[in-house]
Amino acid sequence: MRLSTTSLVLLSSLAAFVLIGCDSDNPVLSSNLRTSTFMLSPANEVPPVVGPTSSGSATVTLDTNTNTVTVSATFTGLSSAPMVIPGTGSSAHVHQAAMAPFDQNNGGVVFVLTVTTDPGGLSGSMSATSTLDADQAAALLRGEMYINLHTMDWGSGELRGQITF
Repeated sequence: MRLSTTSLVLLSSLAAFVLIGCDSDNPVLSSNLRTSTFMLSPANEVPPVVGPTSSGSATVTLDTNTNTVTVSATFTGLSSAPMVIPGTGSSAHVHQAAMAPFDQNNGGVVFVLTVTTDPGGLSGSMSATSTLDADQAAALLRGEMYINLHTMDWGSGELRGQITF
């Protein structure tokens, strides 16, 4: 059996597409990746923080095959320097709200974020990669978790953003 050049090109393209689709690191073709992009604001704190003009944005990606979550966020205009919360070693965390409505309740720390600030200490970035257990991954997908950044002026949190998919 002899294949035409067009047939060979089509078969090669199909094989390449299948191989790329099997690559779990390819975010375009991996249906197991869930991504949430959202804003961080003092108004999202519980209770809302009035006064600071700080803001931020975050992207959270969950691989539902491995329950690995990756957080990347930036912030600017903090009222004061970030404050490390005793026992956590960090000023920023992913928390799980204790009860519904999840955007109106606070909860415990699930994992910490690494915070890097500019020389003035009022702008910077936060990041982390963590593996959740099955219950935590399910809670994340249900919108029960949020990012919180604590500062010297606002110890319970100056910036908050609810993670929703």
